Amino acid sequence: MIKLAEWIKPWYKRAMEQVLSLSAIRKRKASVSHEIDGVRRRLGELQSLLADLDSAEELVSKFGQSVGDDSGHHGAPVMPNVIEVRDDIPFPPPKRSVRDLVLEALKDAPAVWTDATEIQKIASASRGSEVPMGSISPTLSLLKSEGLVSRNGMKVALRERLGDFERTLSDRTDYREDETAADQ
Repeated sequence: MIKLAEWIKPWYKRAMEQVLSLSAIRKRKASVSHEIDGVRRRLGELQSLLADLDSAEELVSKFGQSVGDDSGHHGAPVMPNVIEVRDDIPFPPPKRSVRDLVLEALKDAPAVWTDATEIQKIASASRGSEVPMGSISPTLSLLKSEGLVSRNGMKVALRERLGDFERTLSDRTDYREDETAADQ
């Protein structure tokens, strides 16, 4: 019996040391992970700040310069940290909404009744960049629900461009299909 106890005692001691070591390793690992998370958060904050500073630098260099900067600009006394806007650079026009572009396209379309593809072409030309078809269809549905456009199959028209007779007919759903069915 004594021999068995002598054999178990060192084994038990080694096992306890290993458990304590694993516990210490896991605690240290958790601590390091926590520190890394903090560093990542701080890095994200610094990257965001850097992006803001880049934007501010671009804006100031494009549209004006800060009073008191080292560029040699000496104008009338102005409050510090105020930006003097240069008159020789026009501000870019604001982006128009897809709704405004679609309404404008329907007004400018050569035909009263126009399909979505033609509306997209006119709106894209007006904007100077492509207006996605995925935004044209929902906009047309919204304009129809607001009563600004009428639909006839795959074609739509601005209600203000329609005559009274056409407006009445377009309020009926699929009126052309009804007429062709009656003709047969």
